[in-house]
Amino acid sequence: MDVEAVIALLGFKPDLGPISHWGLELERNTIKVSQLMQTNLPGVYAAGDVVHYPGKLELIATGYGEAAIAVNNAVHHINPKARVNPGHSTNLKVFKQDDEE
Repeated sequence: MDVEAVIALLGFKPDLGPISHWGLELERNTIKVSQLMQTNLPGVYAAGDVVHYPGKLELIATGYGEAAIAVNNAVHHINPKARVNPGHSTNLKVFKQDDEE
C-alpha cells in the first residue's frame, strides 16, 4: 500500500519540530485530536505524549492504548470495510473453546 509517510517520534524532548508547521491544530505544543485520535487533517492520526484531548491522562500506558486506537481508525479510514475494533483477546479464547466442543 502506498502512503506518504508513517512517522514515529520517540524521545524525551516534547518538541514538535517541523510538524508544528503542517497545519495541524495545536494546543500548548501538542496536537489536538478527537477521541478517535484523528487530527484536523483528513487521514492524519496521532497518539502519545504529543496529543491533547479533554481528559487526557499523561501516562506511558495511555499512549499505548492511544496508538491502538489511532492505528485501528487509520485502517478504517484507508479501508472503510475494515472493522474499527478487530476483536478482543478474551473473545478469541472463547471462540477457540466453542470450536473445540
